[in-house]
Amino acid sequence: LQQATRQLIAIREKASYRLLERIRRLLGTIAPPGTLRGRIHAALLGGLAFFTDHGFVASFLRLVEVWKWAPKLLRGRSPELPREPVSPAGLAGGAQPIPASAAGTDTNTTVDDQYQRWLELHGWTPRDRGALEEAAKELSYRPKVSLLMPVDEADPAYLRATIDSVCAQIYDQWELCIADARSREVAVAAVLEQAAARDDRVRLIAVGENGRAHAAASAVLSSATGEFVGFLHSGDELRPDALYHIVKLLDEQGGLDLVYSDQDKRLPATPP
Repeated sequence: LQQATRQLIAIREKASYRLLERIRRLLGTIAPPGTLRGRIHAALLGGLAFFTDHGFVASFLRLVEVWKWAPKLLRGRSPELPREPVSPAGLAGGAQPIPASAAGTDTNTTVDDQYQRWLELHGWTPRDRGALEEAAKELSYRPKVSLLMPVDEADPAYLRATIDSVCAQIYDQWELCIADARSREVAVAAVLEQAAARDDRVRLIAVGENGRAHAAASAVLSSATGEFVGFLHSGDELRPDALYHIVKLLDEQGGLDLVYSDQDKRLPATPP
């Protein structure tokens, strides 16, 4: 597991990965999902994928049928909605289909409508917390999960939001290992020290002043004591039941070494 984790760290340290990540965040600001610019950006990407799969002639014929897709694009409608949309709630344990009637996949349904309907069907609410806490206690397999986070160039507000989202987890067997470079801004230092004082599961790992990102990641990984590790960045926010669903899957499907999850981002005012 540590070898695979180090390989993942090496990928994330590559200049090309960092450049792509910055471009992704920039596009999230310039053309956020749900806006006209966001829909145009998505349409361009979809057109490029169509061209790659079907070639020039088919792409040209598709383009000239502008009267079919342009009105939907301008109104925020999805030109091609799946007949059976898939819920991302099925982390790695199998996706959950949403009935077409519930998702509203007719041509008059906007993406925002579908998203809101999905939240109504699968979204977490504070009312669920008590029942999920009891369910978490009854899991037969309760491994410690180590969440690793660097804090280079961290915004104090984003950093605090990330730490608070971890501390609010329903599943309580976790630790948050933060690379402490000792060369932080005063505001960032205050956020870290307050978090560590408030919850002893928040650990500050010294990595030396101006330490390289690779060295910082290796130091944090070596200090992790959990059976599973995950990566966070300042600005990431976990839903309160996030770790519970991951560990529930590990409990139900013994022998898993890796669980994949993804982000859910809608109309960000600033980069995540």
